[in-house]
Amino acid sequence: MDPLPEASSSTPAIAGAFAQITFAAVLGSAMFAAGLLTRETGTPVIARSPEYHHQHRASRDDLGFLRREWVDPDAVQVREETISGAKMLLAQLPVSVERPHLSVSAEGEIGFSWTNGVDRFEAMLDPEDHLVWVSKVGGIFSPGGDILISSAADRDVFYAALREFHGRA
Repeated sequence: MDPLPEASSSTPAIAGAFAQITFAAVLGSAMFAAGLLTRETGTPVIARSPEYHHQHRASRDDLGFLRREWVDPDAVQVREETISGAKMLLAQLPVSVERPHLSVSAEGEIGFSWTNGVDRFEAMLDPEDHLVWVSKVGGIFSPGGDILISSAADRDVFYAALREFHGRA
C-alpha cells in the first residue's frame, strides 16, 4: 500500500510534496536512530561494503573474501586474528551443522548465519574474540549467549546451541 494518499482536485499540490518530504525525513530519522545510517555521511550502512549483498557460504580454509576493502573510510577492516578465530570455529563445527553464510561488518566483525526454513541462527565474532548469538524460531527472537572463543567450555555452549537449532528441522 502506498503510504501517501492520492492528491485530489481539492488537495493543493503543495500538500502532496510536503507529505513526500515529511515521509522521507521521518524514514531517514528512523534509519539513523536504528543505526542504519552513518552519522558522518548519511550513507546507508549496507552501502559501506562493496560486497554487502553477497553473503558467502563458509569454507574452513578460504576466508580471503573477508579482507575486502570498505567504501567507507571510517570502517574497520577485519583483522587476521579475527579471521583465525572464525577458522577455528568452523573447524570445530559439529558434523550435524552445515557451514554458515559469512559476512563482515563495518566494525571489523564476522557474521555467521544459519537458516532452517524460515528460522535462523545469527552469530557475530568481534575483534576482541567475543562471540554473541541470537536465534529466531517460529518468528520469535531468543537471546543466545556471549562467549570468549578462547575458552573451550564456552565454545561447547555455542556448539550445543547450534546443534539444538539444527535439531528443530
